[in-house]
Amino acid sequence: MKHLITIFILCFVITASVTSAREFTLSEEVQSILLQGRWEKIYASIKSDSIRVDDPVSRMLIGHACLATMRNYGASKMFTTLESKEDISAWLNFTGNLAEKNPDNDIAVYLKADGLLRTGKYDEAIAGFDKAIELNKMLTIAYYQRGNIYELANKNLSNAIADYKNVLQINPRFARAYLNLGNVFHEKGNLQTALDYYAEAIKADSQFAQPYYNRGNIYHEMGEYDKAILEFDQSIQLRPLWADAFYNRGNVYLFGKEEFVNAVFEYDKAIQINATHNRAICNRGVARSRNGEYPRAISDFTKVLRNKEDDAEAYSNRGNAYAHLNEIEKALDDYNRAIHFNPRMAEAYENRGFLYMIKIGDKAKACTDWKKACELGRCDNYNLAKKNGDCE
Repeated sequence: MKHLITIFILCFVITASVTSAREFTLSEEVQSILLQGRWEKIYASIKSDSIRVDDPVSRMLIGHACLATMRNYGASKMFTTLESKEDISAWLNFTGNLAEKNPDNDIAVYLKADGLLRTGKYDEAIAGFDKAIELNKMLTIAYYQRGNIYELANKNLSNAIADYKNVLQINPRFARAYLNLGNVFHEKGNLQTALDYYAEAIKADSQFAQPYYNRGNIYHEMGEYDKAILEFDQSIQLRPLWADAFYNRGNVYLFGKEEFVNAVFEYDKAIQINATHNRAICNRGVARSRNGEYPRAISDFTKVLRNKEDDAEAYSNRGNAYAHLNEIEKALDDYNRAIHFNPRMAEAYENRGFLYMIKIGDKAKACTDWKKACELGRCDNYNLAKKNGDCE
């Protein structure tokens, strides 16, 4: 949705604190605009100032302005930029000072609660959002943020659903509330209800890529692979540089349709966008392995391990590739490392069992591994070996 933007220049006064975190103050005029919740003017003025968007407080104010004005991708983009301890401290200091000076203002209390949320103080954050809602029962963003805590941190899905529905009672066009309701029902295993809510999110904002992406994941889970691909197509059309969308479309080709060349193409795209996307590199290796390209698959798994040396899945997959090339010692070493880093990885025990049984000829060790894999939920090989008299 496009918004009419009135340009209004905000003058931020930045002063250095005695700690490592920077302190940010607002002029009286700008503070008045913020405390009135005039988010369009906050958004327009900060976005028009290239210097201000480089500081964490300004980025967070843009994020909240995007949330309040339903610029859905912008909210996600800004909120994920608050990463360093210094940035989080700057935001917490700013919001704390604002609320201390304006204890009965709903926006000030809301922003302080958000600062607490981003430091992991969830109970205090909920109490803050409670107070903001008491001060302004129409403050949709407070219900929404409180719902996020109930959903993601406290796992109180009933409270989360209630908060997201409160948002929609006030503003039926709030696409992110539909999106999060879809997420909650997906987590509850009610896939059709989740799809219905994602559809409502798209009705509210047809340019919002996330619900298409989430629908793609559900259709993959349901085995409706062509539908899944179409959803990822749409999400990529809206966000062409979304590495995870290419990655998940690759997963449909790899695990669903078993079109390995297409899967590699999708993972290549994801890796071009994010060179350290370990899961895309790893799954590209799996696709290459299944296509018989074992040396290239080994190269991919090795890249993953350079980025993350304790990645059990990469060790197990590289072990499989070495086993196909009859490099037995390397395969065994990789399976051992996979099990070392993840002692509950059933697949690694299963595959090491194959190595012992077929390549090395040690039935006792193979049976030990297959028994362990069975204890972890993968029993087919152990049961077949017992039936054939190879294992007791």
